[in-house]
Amino acid sequence: MPARKPTSAEDSTSSPTLMLRLPAAAENLGVIRRALAGVAKQSGAGEELVDDIRTAANEAATNAIAHAYPVEGGEGLLEVAAELEDRWLEVAVRDFGIGMQPRPLEPGQPSLRIGLALIGALSDSFEVTGHQGEGTEVRIGFDLDRSRALEHEPAEEEPERAYDLGETTISTRAGPGGGAIGGVMEMLAARSNLDLNQLSDIQLLADQLAAWNSASTVNSRSLEIAIIERDAFLDIRIGPLEPGMARRLLESSEIPGLGNTLERVSDKVEVKDIETSAGPAEYLNLEIGQAT
Repeated sequence: MPARKPTSAEDSTSSPTLMLRLPAAAENLGVIRRALAGVAKQSGAGEELVDDIRTAANEAATNAIAHAYPVEGGEGLLEVAAELEDRWLEVAVRDFGIGMQPRPLEPGQPSLRIGLALIGALSDSFEVTGHQGEGTEVRIGFDLDRSRALEHEPAEEEPERAYDLGETTISTRAGPGGGAIGGVMEMLAARSNLDLNQLSDIQLLADQLAAWNSASTVNSRSLEIAIIERDAFLDIRIGPLEPGMARRLLESSEIPGLGNTLERVSDKVEVKDIETSAGPAEYLNLEIGQAT
């Protein structure tokens, strides 16, 4: 078994290949599966291994949803990170709930032990850490058996910010992480009851974002895409971009004869200037669909 590679939690000079922050709800399991499958495929994993990665992460997320926030109607946050280094992909699923603790199961309640056994069977390594009242983290490692190492320059750690429990956030470095963007955005668009034309618009936007260059973001940080779902409406926030990059992103979507794609498909386009610890930055805000 290969030695476990350090993750972003252990190495503050790097950021994960992919980071999802989203509500701990069963309807988001499909989002998690699609995102990780995109990263795994773009990393060169075979179909069988992609299925193993998808299934193991689904089990870890299902356990978190079932056990971390047991109060009926309670809300909670789930973080899913994927870190790719050399031939090793590590997936971390973390909740911020009550943590692992022995307690009796109600009839029909899913067992944590069953899920962990399946994760162990599908992965090359896994570990669970957690304390009562501090949440639980499950780290799952996969050997991709790649022929060459993938090298990434260290990126500055992302600034802390509060996350809306109704928001799904994709944070990704350039490269394999971009493979998650299309699947996640398309699923959220379909779930929000966007029509076929709007779904096509989302696909165009996702394709453009998947090809982003790390030089576009402030200090080559991860690109963050925050999405709030409403009925027939998505509110999308993209950044932190280097000054001028938001306008260049809009201009790059120009198609001869069709005009500016992003401005055409969006009901609202807004560029916001902000100050970060690394200096000036921009966020591109888009609204697709009609807000109710």
